[in-house]
Amino acid sequence: MANRKLLITGAAGYIASQILPTFQEAYELVLIDTTDKDRNGEKIEGITVVDLMNPDRKQYSRYFE
Repeated sequence: MANRKLLITGAAGYIASQILPTFQEAYELVLIDTTDKDRNGEKIEGITVVDLMNPDRKQYSRYFE
């Protein structure tokens, strides 16, 4: 069975850091946040930096498909 796609916002945050290892095994992940670095300043691979406050939803709607 193909992995289901899961969008995680706040992917650089603490809670995401706790669930990502398990979720990566079961889902095709789409990771977005306002930064691609964790609280220690270390880059997290696979995160796309997106401003979800931008009123032009065409700029980021593809991540929600």
